[in-house]
Amino acid sequence: MKQMINYVLILVLIVTSSLYPNQAKLPEPYNSITPLPFNPKGHFGEHQQKGLSLLINKYNPKIVIEIGSYLGKSTRFIANLLPDDGKIYAIDHWLGSEEWQHKPEFQKEKPFLYQQFLSNVIHAKLTHKIIPIRMSSEEAEKIFDDMPDLIFIDGAHDYTSVYGDITRWYKHVEGHGILCGDDYGWGIGQPVKRAVDQFAREHRLKVKVINGWFWYYEK
Repeated sequence: MKQMINYVLILVLIVTSSLYPNQAKLPEPYNSITPLPFNPKGHFGEHQQKGLSLLINKYNPKIVIEIGSYLGKSTRFIANLLPDDGKIYAIDHWLGSEEWQHKPEFQKEKPFLYQQFLSNVIHAKLTHKIIPIRMSSEEAEKIFDDMPDLIFIDGAHDYTSVYGDITRWYKHVEGHGILCGDDYGWGIGQPVKRAVDQFAREHRLKVKVINGWFWYYEK
């Protein structure tokens, strides 16, 4: 059995190297992994696509930040809508948020999340647009010095995390850009909605909601 497993691993490496002969020329960190087969899994549906398409087509952002990227389904969608010289910074620790930790199926995929994210970007040929930042939202905000045009928040969904993400990142787009997010109506007690609305009241912002889920602060 062990010999068979080793044979399979060698075969995967041979196939992978033939599929990506120019991988060494890719930017960091894409040039330092063994790509996994493409995995289309993701929590990104019609209402998010509609909301992001509306904002990107209206405001034509060039630099985007995404808080919470998982396997990159939303990241790749955004990247494909950006101009050729556009960039999206995918900020995630790739350890999973609190609401996923108790799920057995998540624990099985957890060790490979980051590798799978990078692999999916390679498959999509978007390594020139997508810049992964493997940090928590709080850590990344402290070192981020670029000026984004749009920030998409879809990390942890508890009230404290959502309010913290909004508070940390809103100043990076205040007065010139857009801050938006997902899952406005999610969960018992609607913690995302409470955090979004609370920040809006404190800063006299108007919340716009699409299909009950995608939200943004009107510019």
